[in-house]
Amino acid sequence: MDETLIEYFEDGTTSAKNNFYKSDISRYFLQAGIGFYEKKFELSIVTRFNYVGYSDVTTNYDSSDQYHYNLPDIAYPAFSQFLDLGFDTKFFLDNKRRVGLQIFGSATTRLNRRDYNFYHYAFRLGIGIIVRNPFKKTG
Repeated sequence: MDETLIEYFEDGTTSAKNNFYKSDISRYFLQAGIGFYEKKFELSIVTRFNYVGYSDVTTNYDSSDQYHYNLPDIAYPAFSQFLDLGFDTKFFLDNKRRVGLQIFGSATTRLNRRDYNFYHYAFRLGIGIIVRNPFKKTG
C-alpha cells in the first residue's frame, strides 16, 4: 500500500508526505463443502478456516499511524485466523445449461478478536450472468 498524504494548514501552505507499507502474506486454509446439482440449479456451501501470516513488514508509518489505519505493525504477531462461510448458486434457463444467473457470497469473521483488529471484508456478495459457447457441443 502506497499513499501520499497532503496536509493543508491554516496559513495556506501545504505539506506532502509519501507513506508506504509492504508485507509478505501467506495463507493456509482447511476447507469443507457440500454441493447440490440438478439440471437447472446448482448450490454449493463452503466453510473455510484461514491461517494468514504477515511477514517482512517494511513501512515508514509510525506506530500511531499504523494503529490509526489498522495495519499490522512490525511487532505484531505474524499470524491471524479467520473463518469464512460461502455459497454459490447457479440458475440455468434451459436443460443444456448455456445461459443462467449466478449469485455468490461469503461472510468472514476474525477468530482471535482480542488481537490487533486490522480491517478485513466481513461480507462479499456478487451476481453474474453465465453464457456458454453456443457452438460447443455438450455431452
